[in-house]
Amino acid sequence: AAELGAKIVAAEVEHRWQVLADAARSPILREALASQEEPRELVVDQRQQLQAWLDGYFARHQRSLRFQSLFITDENGIQVARSPYSAETIGHWWGYRTYFHGGPHDLDPSTPRDELRPARHEILSAVYLSEGTEELSVAFSVPIWSHDHGHPESQVVGMLSMSLAMGDFTEIETQVGDAFLIDIRESRIGETNRRGLVLYDSRGQRSGVRASEDPSDLAWLDRDSVERADRLTTLLRRTTRHGSRLAVAAGWWGDVPDPVRPHDRAAATAAWPVKLRTGEQIPWLVLVRQR
Repeated sequence: AAELGAKIVAAEVEHRWQVLADAARSPILREALASQEEPRELVVDQRQQLQAWLDGYFARHQRSLRFQSLFITDENGIQVARSPYSAETIGHWWGYRTYFHGGPHDLDPSTPRDELRPARHEILSAVYLSEGTEELSVAFSVPIWSHDHGHPESQVVGMLSMSLAMGDFTEIETQVGDAFLIDIRESRIGETNRRGLVLYDSRGQRSGVRASEDPSDLAWLDRDSVERADRLTTLLRRTTRHGSRLAVAAGWWGDVPDPVRPHDRAAATAAWPVKLRTGEQIPWLVLVRQR
């Protein structure tokens, strides 16, 4: 059940990347972002054109995909369009966010802007506090290329991103137990730097977490379980044959505390990493605990 849940989550991630990648090939995006003149700023007509395109794209996918917003960041890290529209975020510099530069965590907002460039690959961002909604969120991003791949003058001219409230990404339901989606990367939220943030709990999605709440009150996987997750992901990277006995054995954790209700009784638990086909990235873990 844990392995199946992890595969479903991975497919959801890659589906969103594909939706964004298809959209990022739009001539409207390419031409508007690639035609910026010095000092590399869009004119009013270009901004309006991008906003209208993004609003239309938002409306077409709102029912088929669960997400908060779509936004476009230019090659300098400036948000040039967002749907739903937000005057609080458009025109501001977000180059320090992982959804722009693709690093392991957000950087200090005072980082010199000329040191950061848009990523050249798909990104599943670190968890961040959304300025537009004041919710803990994650974002999926793809680069917008000026030309088709293989063109000698092709370069990244911006990023197209989709944001989701924490816990709203997917639903993992099993008949054998309670399911959890865990971020096994480092999460930097306020003054809290920890690994093992609980993104989803099948008994009640953790999507209502607001900025006013203390990050230390969020649900986190215990340290021993994070270390187990590291061993499991290392084994999985080395596994070339599906269903390796070593990996399956490492995925069976026995009695483990509830990550959301740590004072409840321990219960039989299995875990499986969310392995993405694009690269070696293993950002998340699915846990299934026997009821």
